[in-house]
Amino acid sequence: MDNDHNGGKENPMQNEHEEQTEQPEEQRQAAEDLVAGEPARPAPSDPGVTTSRKKRGPKTAAGKARIRLNPVRYGIHATTPVIPGFEREEDWLAHRQRILASCAPVGDLARELAERAAELMWRLKRIGRAEQAEYARINQGANELRLPVATELDKVIRYEAHLVRQLFQALHELEALKKQARGEPTPLARLDVNLQTG
Repeated sequence: MDNDHNGGKENPMQNEHEEQTEQPEEQRQAAEDLVAGEPARPAPSDPGVTTSRKKRGPKTAAGKARIRLNPVRYGIHATTPVIPGFEREEDWLAHRQRILASCAPVGDLARELAERAAELMWRLKRIGRAEQAEYARINQGANELRLPVATELDKVIRYEAHLVRQLFQALHELEALKKQARGEPTPLARLDVNLQTG
């Protein structure tokens, strides 16, 4: 472009374009990768640099055991029944035994559903404990009751509702299996009706 169009002033777009053409090949490739949504690749001149694509987590049993509790956050998102240091294995086993005795499952599928119900009830108890701990932390030394941050409280409430739905689904399926075993009809669609008077 000509400087005469801008009254003798330089065109900033022209300077940016000129700078782009002077970039080294590695920088230009990294910029293209970024625009394409791909992570930037290391320059080929760096022999010791590895890309994140090559790392897929630990390979050894010890490494996998070390990271298995990474998803635990505040104790409510654990994928294992017992969180070491916060819950006791004996308490879990006693809880599980009580639930299995209460459900009295007959057959493999019924036992799996009863196990699922036991795990979901354990996790629901964990939410109650986590909520109590959060209230205690927030209100430590306070003269009046304080509530947790709304966003954190909303997450816990949604998670609790999710677990309750899963629990009721497992209990409904378990009840349907028991009815089938007794020879009673079990409709494919089961409805929950909540009547509220008010």
